[in-house]
Amino acid sequence: MLLSAALKKFITAKTAGGRSPRTIEKYRDMINRLIEFGGDQEIETIAPEDLEEFLADRREGRSAETLATYYCVLRTFFTWCFHRYTLPRNPIDTIDKPRVPKRLPQFLHDDEVSALLLATRRMVNRFKAEAILRFMLDTGARAGEVVRLKQEDIDLKEGTARLFGKDQEERIVHIGEKTKAAILRYWSGRTDEYPCAFHGYQDKMKVAGLRSIIRRAAKMAGIKRRVYLHLLRHTFAHNWIVGGGDLESLRRILGHSSLNTTQIYAGIDQADIHRKHAAIKPADKF
Repeated sequence: MLLSAALKKFITAKTAGGRSPRTIEKYRDMINRLIEFGGDQEIETIAPEDLEEFLADRREGRSAETLATYYCVLRTFFTWCFHRYTLPRNPIDTIDKPRVPKRLPQFLHDDEVSALLLATRRMVNRFKAEAILRFMLDTGARAGEVVRLKQEDIDLKEGTARLFGKDQEERIVHIGEKTKAAILRYWSGRTDEYPCAFHGYQDKMKVAGLRSIIRRAAKMAGIKRRVYLHLLRHTFAHNWIVGGGDLESLRRILGHSSLNTTQIYAGIDQADIHRKHAAIKPADKF
């Protein structure tokens, strides 16, 4: 069977299995890149060397994280083909996953967050901007989860919100008093009848609209470095850890399927490490 034919059946299977449209599009795009690179070969003839050459080509000009994503997609696709079509071998089995250097996630400092919130007061849609910013900082929600929110998903009385994450997995997150007040101010001033929690020009807001609001607020706040949507998620995680929150609770709030993913935040509280080091003074006793 040709790669292109196998890809169509793979996409059908993953769609039937409930994978999100975004995940499906990632699968389709990355496997099509493989076909463009090496031609539409028979899947039985694909050798480990073919995939290594493809990954080596992908490396140029791309981050280690992107290369690792390509590897994961290839592994998912060829493992599926191996079992579905009883291939003589799985060509990805002998290829090591590309190494991704471990880096501490960036986050906004307290003075930057305060500056952002103050900046929303000077924006045209000030109540919407503040409500969105507070909600993302209070829940660590992904941008895609925020734009999919409906008003009925937020319970202001209970202080909870129902998020739908990757592959539509549902989870409950909690919001504080100031976030509830900001959302109530925003909703009270709305005249539209859209069911979405945060509206755009037509019906629900798009991710590009969220990005525009955050960038405008950062510019008005005088923040020089790049402020992006996922930085708000990292900032929530940082404040959770610094505030004494545990990793397992953070995993559930962020919607991670594995604690390994959440572990990147384990070393984020450098201030706590500094305090402990100052108390122990490992070398001062010599």
